[in-house]
Amino acid sequence: MSTRSQGPAFFKHIIETVFGEPMDGELVKGLNHFGIYTHLSLMTMSDASIERLEYPDASNNKVQLHDGHKQLVRIFQDYVAHYDVEPSDIINITSDLFDYFRIKVYSPNTPINCNTTSSSSPSPSYSKSPAYDFRKSVKRDKTQYTILKTDKQWDAWKRSTVATARAHGCEDIFDDNYRPKAGDETEIFVEKQKFMYSVFEEMLQTDMGKYFVRLHEADFDAQAVFKKLSAYAKKSTQASIDTADLLSYITSVKLHNLNWKGSTTSFILHWCDKIRVYEDLVPTSDCFTDNIKLIMLQNTVAGISELNQVKVQSSHDIAHGKGHLTYEKYKTLLLSAASTYDAKRGLTKGKLRRTINQHDVSPDFIDDYNTSTLMSYDTNLHDIAGNDNDITYDIDTDFSSLQIHQTDRNLQSF
Repeated sequence: MSTRSQGPAFFKHIIETVFGEPMDGELVKGLNHFGIYTHLSLMTMSDASIERLEYPDASNNKVQLHDGHKQLVRIFQDYVAHYDVEPSDIINITSDLFDYFRIKVYSPNTPINCNTTSSSSPSPSYSKSPAYDFRKSVKRDKTQYTILKTDKQWDAWKRSTVATARAHGCEDIFDDNYRPKAGDETEIFVEKQKFMYSVFEEMLQTDMGKYFVRLHEADFDAQAVFKKLSAYAKKSTQASIDTADLLSYITSVKLHNLNWKGSTTSFILHWCDKIRVYEDLVPTSDCFTDNIKLIMLQNTVAGISELNQVKVQSSHDIAHGKGHLTYEKYKTLLLSAASTYDAKRGLTKGKLRRTINQHDVSPDFIDDYNTSTLMSYDTNLHDIAGNDNDITYDIDTDFSSLQIHQTDRNLQSF
């Protein structure tokens, strides 16, 4: 439907919602008397026409509109010019946005809209403001943001949202210490707040997310919404429980006992990423030292001889005076060993090759895993790659999902 056909509905929205005036009031009578029935006609009225607005009373006497009503029309035209509002977006203007403009931005001494009766320049001219430049510099589409449906998505959601907001020039919203300076910075920050609040209103679909958004319905303070949501993700009782579970996982998981449906390379990256998630949720004082992380990772992969060989070789090097491995250097060597290990077993792309048959499985492959969970390999090859062929684990796999699948697997073995 075109904006021209929607003209009367948009006009009604402006009068009742934006202006807060009745449709049978003096303002509408004056506008209708001048043939103004749509938003397009209202937006293109000249200042001289606005000044002459009047309507006939019951006795057919001309009644001039008072200055307050005329000024509403002028301010609205300035609002449209200042924010470069498209005709189709008129319906999205709220009374709060309009009132904010009237109080904080609009200046009757320096109006933005320059409509005149001159036939040589019938279209309004606009003065460019920093806020205008901000809106026009990058096309911002809130559908580019991801939805937060559960609290467990917090880490991935935050990373994706901040990255997209940075591309949109809205990263200040996520900096709790940022305070705009008076003037242009404040005007631009208001635009960022409005846009990111609209993003949060649509994309935050958890109960707490919706709650924080609704707390700031009046002031559209997106910065405050994110601050509260971030604090909840890190400090709530549920967050403490999730952090404890994550700590238990990264300190106790053993690759050779885990039914990991993917490459060993992807598991190592998965484990390292879970360390990052944990340290993002806890105070710096509770983070692991690199030496502790080194020991934990060595213990995690120790059950697979090819991977444990990296630790063994390091011990030999130390004995020959070559010094200790750092955590970062160990990770590099371990990932290299994992790539070789995966290549031997057809896991370079994350899954076992489906072309092998049960008699092609070599004994040394079985030795590297928990044989108690693979005793039926000769009758069911799926026990090696997992019963769910459509599932492949990677860096983003949630550790709780691993625990659930592992429990199901153990139950099936009875």
